[in-house]
Amino acid sequence: MHEAALFFSERALLFLMLFVLSTIGVITFSERSKQTKEKSAGFCVRVVGEVEEEALVQLHPGATVADALFSATFTECADPQKIAYDVRLVKDQVVVVPKKGALSIFVTGAVEKEELLTFEEEATFLDLRKKIQLQKSADIKAFFRKRRKLKQGETITIAFQK
Repeated sequence: MHEAALFFSERALLFLMLFVLSTIGVITFSERSKQTKEKSAGFCVRVVGEVEEEALVQLHPGATVADALFSATFTECADPQKIAYDVRLVKDQVVVVPKKGALSIFVTGAVEKEELLTFEEEATFLDLRKKIQLQKSADIKAFFRKRRKLKQGETITIAFQK
């Protein structure tokens, strides 16, 4: 009788261990499936500047600027030689196709209007400030801490006050 009880408790313990392991396996599998779906879902970027039609482009993870511009048609004023085609993109990024002989900058955040602006080659943040309308909620102190030259194709996000 004692051996039967021991045999039963060993079986119960074995069953419990198998149940726990299978539960862990199911949880792990569902988490990996969820991560795979999120990775394969892709993301969107905006293409603006010297293109026939600005667009929101759906891309796959690991996509580059070249992928975003694959179906874009450049205008006559576009300067495709200034584009870094091999840069990897991330969700909600803006790809700027620059204009010949000018700096093309996209401005977003605490501004009255998100827009693409063009400047002379050596333009700075002070030149940018002259061309944009900041919202009342813009963090002006943070803006003026950025006293550097503007870079071709960059997206500048004006911070909101905290």
